[in-house]
Amino acid sequence: SSLTAGTGNVILGSANTLAAVNVVSATDVTLRSLALNAGTALFPTLPAALGSLTLVFDNSAVTMLANPSNLTGNLSITAGGAISSANPISVGGSTALNAGNSAITFDNAANDFIGTVAIGGTGLVTMRDANNLILAGQQSLNLGNITTVGAFTVSSPGNITSAGGSTITTGGTITLTAGNNADVTIAPASDSFLDSVPLS
Repeated sequence: SSLTAGTGNVILGSANTLAAVNVVSATDVTLRSLALNAGTALFPTLPAALGSLTLVFDNSAVTMLANPSNLTGNLSITAGGAISSANPISVGGSTALNAGNSAITFDNAANDFIGTVAIGGTGLVTMRDANNLILAGQQSLNLGNITTVGAFTVSSPGNITSAGGSTITTGGTITLTAGNNADVTIAPASDSFLDSVPLS
């Protein structure tokens, strides 16, 4: 299906089983698919620039393609498997990512998440950001490789843990805030902090 909304919005938010979807133009896009194992094969073709993007893939992983590369609004992805992108993306608003117990991986050095990145689920989180990065876990956070040019701020109502063998490299201050009676555990000898590390 080919969809053209001009400066309007594309909203397919019901329990759809989507095949190939090509959004030619739109401001905001909301797509939900119940298809099994959709992954890259059924990832929608989207414009390079959008306002906000909401994707719900109930029964499959989400592997993002090169587009969109620039969102002036918000990004929200909920998946029944891993969420990943090897391509750069800039998000001007907030980001919400929920992959359940599967991994979340945005590891391109040119990524720029300007607003807070809310993490749902307990899977390993790997992120790179060309500036500052703010992560807010909705439950305990399991950090993989984290690289930021600027500051790294992370909060969680539960524990904050970096996986063994992972690295956290920041060019600014790293601030870690865990929940009451929760723990912050950073894998030893694996981190490069170029500034102070406040803990709370």
